[in-house]
Amino acid sequence: MQKKDKPTAIFALSDTILLGVLKALEEDNIRVPEDVSVVTFDNSSYLDFLACPITSVAQPVNDIANISIKLLLDQIEAQLKAGEVQQMKLLINPSVVYRKSVKIIGKDRLAKLI
Repeated sequence: MQKKDKPTAIFALSDTILLGVLKALEEDNIRVPEDVSVVTFDNSSYLDFLACPITSVAQPVNDIANISIKLLLDQIEAQLKAGEVQQMKLLINPSVVYRKSVKIIGKDRLAKLI
């Protein structure tokens, strides 16, 4: 974060990585969201209790579990009946849980970034 052109946002790929990001930002006296926006992926329950609650991408864990069980049982049944297993791709949409870690930047700042 010592560069002249500092990032306006950081996306942590997990809540565990987020903790390292927050520690590094604190060590460099970089404030969230005043100096940099932060978003993470996982949506652990503790995110609401941090000094600055962190915006997160939440996976629908219950839906994933229920769909996985149904698909597994369907595959077992299909294999028992026909002796075949089918590959399947499925997209389950996540949601964004908005908290206080994202700052909206002005058009002038955005223009400098592009």
